[in-house]
Amino acid sequence: MSKKPYYIYLSGPDVFTPNAIEHGRKLSDIVRTYGHCPLFPLDNEIVCKEDNLSREIFESNLAMIRKADLVVANLNEFRGHEPDSGTVWEIGYAAALNKIIIGYCDDHSPMAQRIMGEDNCFHDRDGWAIENFGLPLNLMLVHGCHSLVCGDLVSAMEFIKENL
Repeated sequence: MSKKPYYIYLSGPDVFTPNAIEHGRKLSDIVRTYGHCPLFPLDNEIVCKEDNLSREIFESNLAMIRKADLVVANLNEFRGHEPDSGTVWEIGYAAALNKIIIGYCDDHSPMAQRIMGEDNCFHDRDGWAIENFGLPLNLMLVHGCHSLVCGDLVSAMEFIKENL
């Protein structure tokens, strides 16, 4: 087990699942199993004090990230070939705060291999270049994370247990 219990912010598109609250509880239970304190965005108590609910959600999530010792990010494809844009933004914010970031995704095959166009050149179907570094995600995400783990949240928690 890690030397101390961490506050772990769970970043990812998991908040959009049809059963998001129940799913979040399961993810949080996994984190607790490893002796840590989960911070799941839907755990925020949002009291709409303003006319802008989205702003309150944004500010509450930022507060959770600031409180966190680590951010564990679900970087699986979401609505296309890339991870959830909100998750990517949260990783950037956490990196700016010098937080430890552990990303996970279940497919570590090279991004170029997954999305190459029919001509088998390093361009997508619209002709846009695909970076070809053999990485499963954009280089900024891969290198922005302290580690990118192949697998799921349990895999990420095992990495934390063994390495932090």
